[in-house]
Amino acid sequence: MNPLTQAPLVGITWPGYSVFVDFSNPVANIYWATVLDKFREKYLFKGLWLDMNEITNLCDGSCED
Repeated sequence: MNPLTQAPLVGITWPGYSVFVDFSNPVANIYWATVLDKFREKYLFKGLWLDMNEITNLCDGSCED
């Protein structure tokens, strides 16, 4: 199976449903680098704090239903 066409992993975290980024996929890294570059062009920042930087899932596996 092509990893770029796999269904996303949907989980539940404290704010509700969340979709987890697969950072093992090189396309995800390119996407986030591009998004942060565009954001930095508009708002100059020197760092980034990811509040939920660890994977937390209140479901056992995917919670798509």
